[in-house]
Amino acid sequence: MPPPYPHPSFQLILLPNSYNVTQFKPEEPIPQSYIDALTGARSKHLSSGEGKMRMLSITRTNEEVSIVEEVELGEGEWRCVRVMGPMAFDVVGVINNATAPIKAAGVGVFVVSTWNTDYILISREHIETAVEAWKGDGWEFVE
Repeated sequence: MPPPYPHPSFQLILLPNSYNVTQFKPEEPIPQSYIDALTGARSKHLSSGEGKMRMLSITRTNEEVSIVEEVELGEGEWRCVRVMGPMAFDVVGVINNATAPIKAAGVGVFVVSTWNTDYILISREHIETAVEAWKGDGWEFVE
Protein backbone atom coordinates (compact mmCIF):
# COMPACT_ATOMS: atom_id res chain seq x y z
CA MET A 1 0.00 0.00 0.00
CA PRO A 2 1.42 3.38 -0.93
CA PRO A 3 1.24 6.32 1.50
CA PRO A 4 -2.31 7.13 2.67
CA TYR A 5 -2.08 10.64 1.18
CA PRO A 6 0.28 12.26 -1.36
CA HIS A 7 1.89 14.65 1.11
CA PRO A 8 5.54 15.29 2.15
CA SER A 9 4.68 14.21 5.72
CA PHE A 10 4.53 10.65 4.41
CA GLN A 11 8.00 10.55 2.89
CA LEU A 12 10.47 8.23 4.60
CA ILE A 13 13.94 8.90 5.99
CA LEU A 14 16.49 6.16 6.64
CA LEU A 15 18.16 7.50 9.77
CA PRO A 16 21.97 7.32 9.77
CA ASN A 17 22.67 5.51 13.05
CA SER A 18 21.87 2.09 14.47
CA TYR A 19 19.49 1.26 17.31
CA ASN A 20 19.28 -1.20 20.16
CA VAL A 21 16.06 -2.59 21.58
CA THR A 22 16.29 -3.93 25.14
CA GLN A 23 13.62 -5.62 27.22
CA PHE A 24 13.45 -5.70 31.01
CA LYS A 25 11.03 -7.40 33.36
CA PRO A 26 8.46 -4.94 34.72
CA GLU A 27 9.76 -5.29 38.27
CA GLU A 28 13.36 -4.53 37.26
CA PRO A 29 14.49 -0.96 37.81
CA ILE A 30 15.22 1.08 34.71
CA PRO A 31 19.01 1.61 34.60
CA GLN A 32 19.95 5.03 35.95
CA SER A 33 21.80 6.02 32.77
CA TYR A 34 18.49 5.97 30.87
CA ILE A 35 16.73 8.01 33.55
CA ASP A 36 19.60 10.51 33.44
CA ALA A 37 19.24 10.78 29.66
CA LEU A 38 15.53 11.53 29.97
CA THR A 39 16.06 14.18 32.62
CA GLY A 40 18.94 15.85 30.83
CA ALA A 41 21.76 14.69 33.08
CA ARG A 42 25.07 13.79 31.40
CA SER A 43 24.91 10.24 30.12
CA LYS A 44 26.28 8.05 27.34
CA HIS A 45 22.69 7.84 26.10
CA LEU A 46 22.17 11.61 26.02
CA SER A 47 24.01 12.83 22.95
CA SER A 48 26.14 11.96 20.00
CA GLY A 49 29.66 13.24 19.52
CA GLU A 50 28.20 16.29 17.76
CA GLY A 51 26.15 17.16 20.85
CA LYS A 52 22.84 16.22 19.19
CA MET A 53 20.20 14.51 21.30
CA ARG A 54 19.88 10.81 20.54
CA MET A 55 16.58 9.01 20.26
CA LEU A 56 15.61 7.22 23.45
CA SER A 57 12.21 5.66 24.02
CA ILE A 58 11.19 3.94 27.26
CA THR A 59 7.86 2.14 27.44
CA ARG A 60 6.59 0.42 30.56
CA THR A 61 3.59 -1.92 30.65
CA ASN A 62 2.51 -4.42 33.27
CA GLU A 63 4.31 -7.10 31.22
CA GLU A 64 7.65 -5.48 30.36
CA VAL A 65 9.83 -2.44 29.90
CA SER A 66 11.09 -1.83 26.36
CA ILE A 67 13.91 0.60 25.69
CA VAL A 68 14.89 1.78 22.21
CA GLU A 69 18.13 3.72 22.01
CA GLU A 70 20.08 5.26 19.18
CA VAL A 71 23.73 4.18 19.00
CA GLU A 72 26.57 4.66 16.51
CA LEU A 73 26.15 3.08 13.09
CA GLY A 74 27.16 -0.57 13.24
CA GLU A 75 26.85 -0.87 17.03
CA GLY A 76 23.14 -1.73 17.09
CA GLU A 77 21.09 -4.59 15.75
CA TRP A 78 18.43 -2.36 14.19
CA ARG A 79 18.16 0.44 11.62
CA CYS A 80 15.38 3.00 11.75
CA VAL A 81 13.13 4.52 9.10
CA ARG A 82 11.22 7.62 10.17
CA VAL A 83 7.96 8.69 8.59
CA MET A 84 8.72 12.35 7.85
CA GLY A 85 5.80 13.81 9.81
CA PRO A 86 4.45 15.71 11.51
CA MET A 87 0.95 14.45 10.97
CA ALA A 88 -2.35 14.95 12.71
CA PHE A 89 -3.67 12.32 15.10
CA ASP A 90 -6.76 11.79 12.97
CA VAL A 91 -4.75 10.52 9.98
CA VAL A 92 -5.52 6.83 9.78
CA GLY A 93 -3.67 3.94 8.19
CA VAL A 94 -0.11 5.24 8.34
CA ILE A 95 1.44 2.22 10.09
CA ASN A 96 -0.82 -0.18 8.21
CA ASN A 97 0.19 1.29 4.85
CA ALA A 98 3.85 1.67 5.79
CA THR A 99 4.28 -1.88 7.00
CA ALA A 100 2.25 -3.64 4.27
CA PRO A 101 5.04 -3.71 1.64
CA ILE A 102 7.67 -4.92 4.10
CA LYS A 103 5.29 -7.54 5.47
CA ALA A 104 4.90 -8.79 1.90
CA ALA A 105 8.71 -8.94 1.70
CA GLY A 106 8.80 -11.07 4.88
CA VAL A 107 10.47 -8.42 7.04
CA GLY A 108 9.46 -7.92 10.68
CA VAL A 109 9.33 -4.53 12.41
CA PHE A 110 9.41 -2.86 15.80
CA VAL A 111 7.46 0.42 15.77
CA VAL A 112 7.74 3.43 18.07
CA SER A 113 5.13 6.15 17.70
CA THR A 114 5.43 9.70 18.99
CA TRP A 115 3.17 12.73 18.97
CA ASN A 116 4.60 13.89 15.62
CA THR A 117 5.42 10.72 13.70
CA ASP A 118 6.34 7.05 13.62
CA TYR A 119 9.70 5.27 13.72
CA ILE A 120 9.92 1.85 12.08
CA LEU A 121 12.84 -0.28 13.22
CA ILE A 122 14.09 -3.03 10.91
CA SER A 123 16.81 -5.54 11.75
CA ARG A 124 19.96 -4.39 10.02
CA GLU A 125 20.27 -7.59 7.97
CA HIS A 126 16.86 -6.83 6.38
CA ILE A 127 17.08 -3.05 5.89
CA GLU A 128 17.98 -3.20 2.18
CA THR A 129 15.08 -5.58 1.49
CA ALA A 130 12.70 -3.27 3.35
CA VAL A 131 13.88 -0.11 1.55
CA GLU A 132 13.48 -1.79 -1.84
CA ALA A 133 10.00 -3.03 -0.87
CA TRP A 134 8.96 0.49 0.15
CA LYS A 135 10.33 2.04 -3.03
CA GLY A 136 8.63 -0.61 -5.14
CA ASP A 137 5.36 0.28 -3.43
CA GLY A 138 5.60 4.00 -4.18
CA TRP A 139 7.06 5.33 -0.93
CA GLU A 140 9.64 8.10 -1.38
CA PHE A 141 12.85 8.39 0.62
CA VAL A 142 14.46 11.75 1.37
CA GLU A 143 17.91 12.43 2.75
